Amino acid sequence: MTRPQTRNTRHLPLLVFLILATSQPALGQYNQNDLLAGLDSIGARVGLTWDEDLPLDEAATGSRLQAVFELELRTHGIQVAREYSPELVLSLILSYSGSSLVAYSPDSFLVEWVAPTRYGVADTVLAYSSTWDGRKGVGIARQEDLLETLEARVREGAQEFATAWRAANPR
Repeated sequence: MTRPQTRNTRHLPLLVFLILATSQPALGQYNQNDLLAGLDSIGARVGLTWDEDLPLDEAATGSRLQAVFELELRTHGIQVAREYSPELVLSLILSYSGSSLVAYSPDSFLVEWVAPTRYGVADTVLAYSSTWDGRKGVGIARQEDLLETLEARVREGAQEFATAWRAANPR
């Protein structure tokens, strides 16, 4: 009687790991700043959301923060175009409880139309997706200092993107 041949498969998981690790980047280990390479201009938008009880002049505050955002990006050599994709968005959510303090949460991200690629073949479907994400956070400001505080957060968001953009696009 012939005994069935057995294979030593103890090293198979290691072999599969080595093949996958050397043939393509590991999932989640890409540098998101690399996605900014070759990006020559962007749209830029500040989005504001706040409690209706917060006495805030929407038009004046929004215009001021938008101007600060665009100026800061241009100062760092980034061309800002109107109505352009990709678009850098800096979202500010403000929460007011009726006291003299206002909580805020800034979030910056770059969104653009992308075509997913699966198995090396580009899909014909386009998706509007975030391709770069900045730091998120939360802060508290006195109501009388709110505009100055928000301007500083807008500058920081623009500077963070500019640093990543310069790293991906050295001159």
